[in-house]
Amino acid sequence: ELETEIVRLRTEIEVLNQKELDPQEKQALEQKVTELTQKLAQQGGEQEVAIELLDRDSDQPRTVFAKGIIQARAESLQRNGQQTPIILVPLDNGRFKLFDGEIRWRPAKKLKWATLRAVFLPLEKVGERDQVFKQQV
Repeated sequence: ELETEIVRLRTEIEVLNQKELDPQEKQALEQKVTELTQKLAQQGGEQEVAIELLDRDSDQPRTVFAKGIIQARAESLQRNGQQTPIILVPLDNGRFKLFDGEIRWRPAKKLKWATLRAVFLPLEKVGERDQVFKQQV
């Protein structure tokens, strides 16, 4: 339930980011995502994961990320550190697939960070590919 709610809120934030969003409304939505991610971390723990072990989801519907957004996030990571863990799906080969957090992962790679903080979404909780696609959109 938490994972579904996190995805729903992230999607809502992305849609609202395309529009002119009231800063208070955006902050409230981001706070909800933070709270839910913290609950997921409490359930399964938060860990540092080597960036070299992370793979983007090749089925992720968002394939284009504006350079300005990546640059702004890189500056934020440098200034403030990583505020929210990324969400990963553990794979059988010892690697991890990004479920949520590509806009943190890309700048972290650019900054040559070795690790990112992450929480894990068990593979059995991910669901069917079409369901994941809808959540990621």
